[in-house]
Amino acid sequence: MKDLDSWAQSEVLTFLLRYRPRSDDELFDILSLLDAFLQSAHAHVAVATLRLFLHLASAHPAVQADALLRTSAPLLATCGAGSRELRFAGLCHVQQVMRSQPGLFGTHYKRFFCGYSEPSYIKFRKMEILVELVNDENVALVLEELRSYCTDVSPELAQAAIAAI
Repeated sequence: MKDLDSWAQSEVLTFLLRYRPRSDDELFDILSLLDAFLQSAHAHVAVATLRLFLHLASAHPAVQADALLRTSAPLLATCGAGSRELRFAGLCHVQQVMRSQPGLFGTHYKRFFCGYSEPSYIKFRKMEILVELVNDENVALVLEELRSYCTDVSPELAQAAIAAI
């Protein structure tokens, strides 16, 4: 795997989704070999590895939770990428992860505040994530942030902010 470029690694990881380990020992051998790819500098490799971990370890929630925790940093980095498309993909993956680990990104809620020059589709996704991350400790800051979106030039975005509040 290390001899392959990042796109080939991603393809191999996707292909491995079809493989069924014969025993727990074999499962953990595979996961140990792929462990380093959870921290890959390439977002698509890290996400493909995470998907494989979650799929193979479906009977082991602790292994899944550990894999999700270890990939949270690369996912957060992707959410701040320079490319709008990559940023949007990162936000979508964060939302997917939050379905199984709701509190994983709770301390990083400020990373999901919208920037003025961001496109609407990214702002909508960030608002959805903010609503899921709100808790007793950050409710005032999140509400203040959502309130500022109510005066956005886009009427759809302003209505979404009102609905989020």
